[in-house]
Amino acid sequence: MRAVMESGTEDEAVERLALLAGHAGLAPVLRRDPSGRWRWYVPTARDAALVGEVAALVGVALLGLVRALGHDRFRACAAPGCGGVFADASRAGRRRYCMPELCGNRQNVANHRARRRAVAR
Repeated sequence: MRAVMESGTEDEAVERLALLAGHAGLAPVLRRDPSGRWRWYVPTARDAALVGEVAALVGVALLGLVRALGHDRFRACAAPGCGGVFADASRAGRRRYCMPELCGNRQNVANHRARRRAVAR
């Protein structure tokens, strides 16, 4: 996953995702669900390991994200000291942290404390 998120070009990301999607998967298909709505299905080989099935599903999902939103939505976390990467599927496309409730909150607390120290001097 990290190699996909850190790929330099969109073509490189798509190539790596295609390999990931094909790890244990077969070609994704559209089928109608019981209510008649179209749904994506990602069939996998009968003897596929669970990790291969998860890889296939994640690969197809991220290919969809590249198609809909572009490669620039793959980002590294902006929090100092965090090595996390993430795919920004937010509407505005301005997400900065891999886990906003953790990394973002830590950064906000650090900024707040730095401002308080600056005022106290």
